[in-house]
Amino acid sequence: MNTQREESVIFNELADLCTSPGYAHVIAYFCYRDNTCFINEQMKPENIQEQHRQESLIRNEISTLTGLLVKKAINLTMPTQDSIESMINQTEVLLRELHDSLSQPMRSHLNHVRSEQNANSINLGQVLREPIFYGGDSAYYFQHLEFSIKKYASDDDWLKNNMGFSIFDAKEVVYHIIELQRIKLQSHLGSLKEAHPENFTMLPAFIFTLDELMERTGIEPKIISNILSAFCMPVKNSNETFTTLSELNCTNYCPLILVKEHHYILFQHYNLSESLYESPFYWMVADKKYVDKANINRGAFVEKFSAEKIKQVFGSKRVLLNLDIYDPERPNTGKRGEIDILIIFGNRAIILQSKAKRLTLEARKGNDLAIRKDFAASIQDSYNQGFLCAELLNKPEYILVDQNSNIVNISRQFTEIYVFCVIPDHYPALNIQVNQFLTWEKVDNIQPPFVMDIFFLDVLTEMVTSPLYFLSYVSRRTSHIEKIFAPHEITILSFFMKNNFWLEETQFITLQDDVSSDIDSAMIVRRLHIPGKATPDGALSRLEKGRLGKILKMMERSEDSVAIDLGFLILTLDIETIEYVEQTIEKILQKVKQQDANDLSISIREKETGITIHFNKRSHYEAMGDLRQHCELRKYIEKANSWYGLCVNLDNGILKFVIKCNSPWVYSSDMEIRAMKHLMQQKNKKISGAKKNKIGANQPCPCGSGLKYKKCCRK
Repeated sequence: MNTQREESVIFNELADLCTSPGYAHVIAYFCYRDNTCFINEQMKPENIQEQHRQESLIRNEISTLTGLLVKKAINLTMPTQDSIESMINQTEVLLRELHDSLSQPMRSHLNHVRSEQNANSINLGQVLREPIFYGGDSAYYFQHLEFSIKKYASDDDWLKNNMGFSIFDAKEVVYHIIELQRIKLQSHLGSLKEAHPENFTMLPAFIFTLDELMERTGIEPKIISNILSAFCMPVKNSNETFTTLSELNCTNYCPLILVKEHHYILFQHYNLSESLYESPFYWMVADKKYVDKANINRGAFVEKFSAEKIKQVFGSKRVLLNLDIYDPERPNTGKRGEIDILIIFGNRAIILQSKAKRLTLEARKGNDLAIRKDFAASIQDSYNQGFLCAELLNKPEYILVDQNSNIVNISRQFTEIYVFCVIPDHYPALNIQVNQFLTWEKVDNIQPPFVMDIFFLDVLTEMVTSPLYFLSYVSRRTSHIEKIFAPHEITILSFFMKNNFWLEETQFITLQDDVSSDIDSAMIVRRLHIPGKATPDGALSRLEKGRLGKILKMMERSEDSVAIDLGFLILTLDIETIEYVEQTIEKILQKVKQQDANDLSISIREKETGITIHFNKRSHYEAMGDLRQHCELRKYIEKANSWYGLCVNLDNGILKFVIKCNSPWVYSSDMEIRAMKHLMQQKNKKISGAKKNKIGANQPCPCGSGLKYKKCCRK
């Protein structure tokens, strides 16, 4: 028998509980328990993982409690500890029940899929309500603060004239509120050590005054008051629109709560930083005379921001902005496509298209048509434009023209073209919606799309600063577009940096929030200047520090297409192979005085290719001849269709050149003889090495036969 209660019944019961006298003390407890990160000497991923406990409330749940709290006049009376504990337990029970109710459509959908029933009959809007609400946040609060200055720089005059403050003043005030609460929390925790248990409450740590803020900022009191008013719940507003979980909750946009004159409660500083980033746009579009200008500035911000971040990785010369593509038959009127940003690296290209559309309130309610409409107007439309431009980019006859009407002449022989779709705001359950709704094509060299918000673009360009590594990750991420289920892109990037993953065709993985802890910790260290590791430990960090990583950097600087292709191939190797190659390179370079040349070869059978690293002290001409012969031989022995060779100076480990032998494998009697001689020489070397190292009679034979040494080569 199904005893699950209706969502509305649970929500109303929770609303009654949240308006109980003294409930603000309960919310303060949850904020302290689930939003506070404690560190000792250094920030570590483990500190972040503590916030991903199963019993922890997410920000949206605490926001829901706050939104229900203000539906009636707030009573700050201190309840008894028994009463607080009872309200805490009741809240957790109701929130779990609410989550179960919201999850029911998703469970039904998955059951339909597993039983191969018609899953299309399910209203995906109702299914998506759960991940939209519980999916968490894709941005860090310090990104909101930093980006808000750039986002509204062109709108500053409007803000000063209509709101009484600049965006810089607003950012400074919000920053100091957050810092003030951090200090007050530390101070309050100290005072609780001497407090009577019956007086235990965390609420004072979340209350600040106008006077306290004025002491910290140095900004005029009138300006501070204007800023506080802009982000404060209006006194007469009882949040009457907040009647269901998906309806408008005003405390998300006005998170400051005035409890008495010049005294404010702020339960979650993330809500305030997010409102700083998002709310000014809605103030401006309400001005009919300014709405067009606001929209233009919003679009320009996304393009400019994306270009700045991409240039950090690829450099200015490789990044082209605002290109039009013209039909050669109609050079004056035949514009076919518009590229916001084009990034070129060797024989690879990225087309970045930006859209400033976000998920509407109607879509958040679970309206299936609204969700699909919003997605089509933002992500799908952006991808369609990018894909069209990628197709035209493959046709050299189409003309590229920059914003100054100059024809852009570039090589159009691209091995891979990637389409980025970048949006300026947090888009709830973005990955799930991409998997459900995005219609895309993989045609020739045009890869599947990569959809992200600017917050992830910031993290990606911060963590992966090498063009080669960057594109290697993009290649992997787009090839796994339907194989990875994760709440956010940061989670996937964090997994990649630790494991350098490459999934097989049949593999599918699901990643949880806590996987992102390594990058979360590193970003906090970088942006807040807290002691700790600025780069996550893992496969990529070990590779970058090693000899092979240094060789990759040299290959990257050459911009030779063969070198770049080889770089991508090396970056697909698993960590065990990378460590073996690193150790072998070091051994070879340490024996520099005893040898004139040496080789290290790796066969990559699943890709029908391989790599030979050739170390010598010979001239460029002699070394190239030797390496080409060796690569052709190894290619024949492994029956591969291609083989890469890179020559390294044996004296200093510096890369000299890269070659590629590329042709289908065919039988050759001459090559058979060379191969047999080569294999015998290798076997004799192993036997000689075995004798030199006194291999035991009962040990495995070094020739690899699987027999004991005494029954094999010792004879």
